[in-house]
Amino acid sequence: MSSNSIGVIASAPTPYLRWLLADLGALGIPARWVFLGSVAERRLFALRSLTRVRRRQGWVEVMSRLLDRRLLEPPRSQEVPSFASLQHDEDFEVVEYDDVNGGRLLVDVMQRGPALLLLAGCGMVEPSLLKMPSLGVLNCHPALLPGARGVDTLEWSLIDNLPLGVTAHFAVPAVDAGAIILKRELTPSVGESLPEFRQRLLRTQAQCLAASASLVLSGEYTPQKHDLSRSTLFYASRRADRRLAEAKFALLTKS
Repeated sequence: MSSNSIGVIASAPTPYLRWLLADLGALGIPARWVFLGSVAERRLFALRSLTRVRRRQGWVEVMSRLLDRRLLEPPRSQEVPSFASLQHDEDFEVVEYDDVNGGRLLVDVMQRGPALLLLAGCGMVEPSLLKMPSLGVLNCHPALLPGARGVDTLEWSLIDNLPLGVTAHFAVPAVDAGAIILKRELTPSVGESLPEFRQRLLRTQAQCLAASASLVLSGEYTPQKHDLSRSTLFYASRRADRRLAEAKFALLTKS
């Protein structure tokens, strides 16, 4: 195991993952392994998310969530490198998995022994996986911590009038509860749409996670304890919540 080897776990080759891989390469700390979900895992990942919504809120909210996704205004494009070009340029190994919490992934990570693991959209992982890398496991959350933990945190931050931004932190068994490494605040711009801001938030999230990985590898960071008494754990939003968040965002971006 190299003292500065990085592995990344992601369910799919999303723009977030690809931005992260490009940012790691630009910082001179390219990933050596990308543990990537198979087609089956991606479908299960989506199914698990929708099942949680159904259990808490019912089928009507599941359908409204699916409809909202289809009707999202397409944001102005930002350049996103292709996964194939990144693999060619950075020469990382792709290791496919069928279950992020399955034994096969644990074995694959153990055999390769990354010093640092980065989570790039894969859901909660097993506590045993969190203990494997000598330098820990990092995640970047799309909200400022302490603050909104959990899911749909952009919407909840807007509803509760919280500052917007991203936070890189160590992953622990509790949701978004680990020690904080780096935070970056974002302010909506006049005339910016919510999908455009969401994409800018995602781009900043990748940059923040890569920068945090660099700090951890160099040892030049002081983790800040996450005061959970100042945070709230949020669950999936309802359609009415999302409409309220959109209205509040519109007020923020009014000229």
